[in-house]
This record gives sequence, C-alpha cells and structure tokens, in this order.
Amino acid sequence: RTFGPDNQTLLITETLMDSHTQYAAPNAETIYNLAWLDTKEGRLVLEIPSKVLGFINDFWGRFAGDVGITGPDKGQGGKYLLLPPGYAGDIPDGYFVLRSSTYGNSLVFRSFAEHGDLRPAVENVKQHYRVYPLGCAGTPPVTTFVDISGKYLCTIPAFNFSFFEHVAAVIQEEPLESVDPETRGLLASIGIRKDRPFAPDARMRGILAEAAAVGDATGRAFLYSNRDPDAYYYPNSNWKTYYIGGYDFTT
Repeated sequence: RTFGPDNQTLLITETLMDSHTQYAAPNAETIYNLAWLDTKEGRLVLEIPSKVLGFINDFWGRFAGDVGITGPDKGQGGKYLLLPPGYAGDIPDGYFVLRSSTYGNSLVFRSFAEHGDLRPAVENVKQHYRVYPLGCAGTPPVTTFVDISGKYLCTIPAFNFSFFEHVAAVIQEEPLESVDPETRGLLASIGIRKDRPFAPDARMRGILAEAAAVGDATGRAFLYSNRDPDAYYYPNSNWKTYYIGGYDFTT
C-alpha cells in the first residue's frame, strides 16, 4: 500500500529482483509481479496476461487459486472473477472464477525473458494486466505499474513482537469467519479480538516477544533438521524442498 492503492497498483521487477527486496523465495531470473487485491466493494475482474505463472493467496496466506500456466487459462491469458467472502449471488459467464475467504488477497505472478530480453515480458504485462470492479468493465480505472527492482520491500514474517500486531491487523480487516473458532479463541486469549484495540501491557509484550522468537527458532529447527522423508529429494540427501506435498501448502 505504500506504493499505491489496492487493486490499481502492480509492482513489477522490470530489471529482476535483488537483495534489496526481502522476499520469501525469490530468484533473480524471472520478472516478479505483485498486487494487493481487495474485494470489500464487491467482485473484481482480473485480466491476466499470457505466458505468466502465478497464484492468489488470501490474507492468511492460504491458497485461493492459480493463474497463468498452471491456472485454468493454461498460459493463454484470460479474465478471472475474484469473489468476496461468502458471495452467493449471480456469476456471469466468460470468467474463470476464484473464491477467497478474505477480502484482502495477494496476487503474485512471474513473467519470463525471451532469449535473454526482459522487455517483451514487461511490455506484455503492462499492455494486458488490469484489475477493476465488475461494474466498471466498460470504464476500468487506470492501472499504475511501479518498478520495484532495487527497492526495499519486506514480505518476510516478523519474528519479534510486531508479528502479533500484524496478526491483529488481519483480524480487524477481515470477517471473523475467515479464521476457525479454535484459532480465534487462542488469539482472544492474548488480547487479539475483533473490534477491540490490541494493547498489551509491558508484561504481556515481553511474553509475546519471547514467544515470537521461540516460535521462529522452532520453525528453523524443523526446517534445517526435517524428519519428514518427503522433504528430501532422495534418500540420504541434504537437498530439501519446503514445497512438501505441493506449493499450495495444504499438506
């Protein structure tokens, strides 16, 4: 949102990604395109370019669907319709339909150099990518493309107290039903509740800061000494994947 309004902004690494952009699992060989989509005002049309590879996750990081080569358009490009949570109305023909449990969603897709040349891929995205409310199909708003190559942007989850502030922000922005009751109860027990400010005292801030650090260390221990045989490429290997069971992470 610091780069531009929801839905109307696409961040693009026109000269590829480098270490200034702190991203979860990047490479420096493909063009990344990142957008934040919000369906609070209703159904969104996504015009996805051809020859891209991408997906949409909801605000909790849960898989909502593929676009591009692994999506229903099979890399030919096409129009998608992203529905808001709980939508039960009419769905017009002519769209690939995606449903999400949250209003906020991240769209990420990669486009590819042609014979070492990045320009055709960048121009293809700028010419064909659009997002707009379904009711504005005849007069879509202008899309702003922001080149973030070499610019600071952090998508890495925090491992200090601010982690819980981020969780509280999602709780405030999204329907309560987007989180299961057990998780809502756990969050409520540490003061994260819908329509209430998250304001822990100094004692609780210290407890949560320690919890974030311990949780981060635990996750790293699991990752670097994984006991799941499916994490390894072959027996007795040190080469692992974190896409265990597939990149949608449902496993």
